[in-house]
Amino acid sequence: MWYLWCGKDSPFFGKDRMTTFEQYFVDNKEVQKEHKIPYYKYIIDEKFCEKILKDFGVKEKFSHIINGHVPVKTKDRRKPS
Repeated sequence: MWYLWCGKDSPFFGKDRMTTFEQYFVDNKEVQKEHKIPYYKYIIDEKFCEKILKDFGVKEKFSHIINGHVPVKTKDRRKPS
């Protein structure tokens, strides 16, 4: 479970590293950066989502992909889509 939660190559982790410590204690934005895996880049692409549904044998017309918790930076005025 620990690897799935925070393992660098885990699909559940979703980023290249965890910088919780750095965000709390290090005053350097470069050190605090976390880069998301490509999935989060492509999830906004309709064709990509249709392919995922098709790969799982789901009819896309009335289907949804549920991602769980995807952080939204409300301080940057972003809204969940």
